[in-house]
Amino acid sequence: MKTRSRQWIDFVRGLIASESDRGWERLKRTPSTFTWRCLDYLSSLPSDRQASLVDAFAERAPSLLGVEPLGKQTQHHELGRFYEEVLQAPSRHVSARLLRGMLAAQRVDGPLGPFAQLPDEIVERASSFSMNRA
Repeated sequence: MKTRSRQWIDFVRGLIASESDRGWERLKRTPSTFTWRCLDYLSSLPSDRQASLVDAFAERAPSLLGVEPLGKQTQHHELGRFYEEVLQAPSRHVSARLLRGMLAAQRVDGPLGPFAQLPDEIVERASSFSMNRA
């Protein structure tokens, strides 16, 4: 691996560690329910899985920052799990778009669909967003 790429990976890993040590204070200020869900998920993981996920994020830094070309990257197991599980993990942060989608899926799929058993409070909340949308 190129020295410059290694420097970027180490730099990003350091930024993530610093933010983690501060309890994700800057990222929590981001107006994004997806970001908050990601932080909820990350915080729910045991420390070894958190470390593995941070490694996977940092290893992609040179490509994502444009320091090296996007090449064929192997899928990191923990990163794959992250993308699969982050929207399924319990979280108090749900976007209006996701709520509307869940309600629409419930209406279309009926009693056998994946959102058939939504709690009444979620249905009410989603319905209020759906009605207010122009």
